[in-house]
Amino acid sequence: MREASGQEAIGGMSCTSWQRAPRAQRKGRVCREPGCTTILSIYNESDRCARHDNPVIRIRGVHIA
Repeated sequence: MREASGQEAIGGMSCTSWQRAPRAQRKGRVCREPGCTTILSIYNESDRCARHDNPVIRIRGVHIA
């Protein structure tokens, strides 16, 4: 432990180093819903925007519905 302005603080390492990089899709994709011009994020794995996609329920990264 180290002292920080009269209070005790615990130091530690970040646990983000073991995580994999997020999957990225092609840049510039557009929602496939007719008439929708929303440009999808490179991190959106779906071919539809959030407004037109079916809701997905995930618990700890596992798709359950």
